[in-house]
Amino acid sequence: MRQRMLWIFKRTLASLTLGIVISGCASWTAPPKKDFSAPPFEKVFKESFETVWKAVQITMSKYPMKLSDMDSGVYETQPIRGDKAWVSPNSPPVPPGGQRHKISIKILRGRDSLGLDATQVTILKQAELQRDFFSDYEKQGSDGLEEKSLMYRIEREIQIERSLRRIRR
Repeated sequence: MRQRMLWIFKRTLASLTLGIVISGCASWTAPPKKDFSAPPFEKVFKESFETVWKAVQITMSKYPMKLSDMDSGVYETQPIRGDKAWVSPNSPPVPPGGQRHKISIKILRGRDSLGLDATQVTILKQAELQRDFFSDYEKQGSDGLEEKSLMYRIEREIQIERSLRRIRR
């Protein structure tokens, strides 16, 4: 009799445990994916489209180019792996091997209220991280330092071009 009660108790306990595990797994939902879409960096230059395009080309000369289309005003880099990426001064020296990013620059022609040339430059960095060999790439946020640095370099190239024009006159 005692063995029979012990057997019933073990069977009930096993069934109860199995039921809790199954219902716990069934009610679990994956956490929502985070939106890392940082706003792109934009700046308007009071300069001709050709001058700004040249400044972008000079600034991006050290990056591997995927697309450079002057007619549509688009410049894109190839995906840059983490070991070859620009590293900010306050980040760890060696980023993970599964990290990559690409930079897209859009340049728009326009005119200001006085009818003078104005050109808008938009820089967007799209970073991704692959946790292991079997997983897909996940979007990562950008700290914005590389985009600010590129915008600064473009602005400096435009200032150099203006200075050279003044000297030539």
